[in-house]
Amino acid sequence: MWFVAAFISRPIQGLSVTTLELTTISFIIVFLATSYCWMHKPSEVFRPVILHCETSIAQILSEAGHHDPEAYQRSPLDFIDPSPYVIGLLWRYYVHLHSLGIPLLSRPQTRISGDNFLETELDHELFAAVFIAAFSSAFMGAWDFHFPTVAERNLWRFASVYTLGLGWWGVFMCGYMA
Repeated sequence: MWFVAAFISRPIQGLSVTTLELTTISFIIVFLATSYCWMHKPSEVFRPVILHCETSIAQILSEAGHHDPEAYQRSPLDFIDPSPYVIGLLWRYYVHLHSLGIPLLSRPQTRISGDNFLETELDHELFAAVFIAAFSSAFMGAWDFHFPTVAERNLWRFASVYTLGLGWWGVFMCGYMA
């Protein structure tokens, strides 16, 4: 918090701020959001929790009216949430694990992957949108900073506009997907 207070007080005192400090502030914004979201996350989990079901998958599928045991993409229980969240699908598509020889999917899924983006409620999407917008906008604060060369200034401006555009695209997608 000292760094944030010092960062805020420097322009007030007429002192300059560097792009490194501005970048650090943008990551502090993300850190605060992540810390809030992980506040109640279990820690010190030393072993996996295996869930056992006394009812067979075949019986569950039969009672749900699904008779083809091979009619699924991720898991035989796909029918419970038939529309996977589009961001999760895009993420899995673009990580290109297949180029490393690692299959993208195993049927049925053998575990819940860490990059499984579940659909969230609108209030959570809006919470994320605030921090996405703050992070992506922070770099614009150095638009008129002094840079050693014109090329560095132009590269910073291009990267800032790109980050801002990508961030606002994310904000739009949060609202659109919700």
